[in-house]
Amino acid sequence: MQPITCKKTRNINTRGHRRLACERFSITGGTPVPPGFPEHPDSPKQANLSNRCALLSIRILLLTFIAFALTSFSQADVVRPAPDFIWLKSGNRGASLHTLRGQPVILIVAKSPRQRIFRAQVGQLQKVYRLLGDKKAVAIAAFTEEPGVIRSNIPFVVAANPAAVASAYGVSGNFAIFILGKDGNIDLANDRVIPGQRILDIINNSFVVQRDNRRSE
Repeated sequence: MQPITCKKTRNINTRGHRRLACERFSITGGTPVPPGFPEHPDSPKQANLSNRCALLSIRILLLTFIAFALTSFSQADVVRPAPDFIWLKSGNRGASLHTLRGQPVILIVAKSPRQRIFRAQVGQLQKVYRLLGDKKAVAIAAFTEEPGVIRSNIPFVVAANPAAVASAYGVSGNFAIFILGKDGNIDLANDRVIPGQRILDIINNSFVVQRDNRRSE
């Protein structure tokens, strides 16, 4: 920065003493700046510093926004992850729920297969049985009080520990149904009978299905 020169002097009375002081002017020819005060904000050096600070602030805000957006996007895939549990294959071989990732799962928690509300829900599933088969949906039953035969043309598998499943999914009543998406997200949780077409609509409109449809367009 160029040195500031005195353009004129004036008398300043300080505690009864008179002295000569030099008025400083900014190099841009602006308003005079008394001694002891900072330089005029219009100086090129300070203006350049202000611009650099402003750009730095904008970059920080932009990076913060990008980081937040990426975090939100990564968490959008699984908003409400389904608790894992063991279900039984043929021959009573146990398998983890994670092995069904990529397939929609219909989980029904009930007291027994003879329970009226359970049979009503199975009746709704039978109405869309073929369409659910096309989606490779898997139906799992967790009977908390009485096991038994499920009288239906829908192939059910059963949970190995129904009480643990009910606890993990927060079921405190006599009945609950959960629709688990291909991504392992709980797309629906209800304690009432859900119409078969409604279940099919939820499976078709899951996040993974919509994403895959957009990619195929």
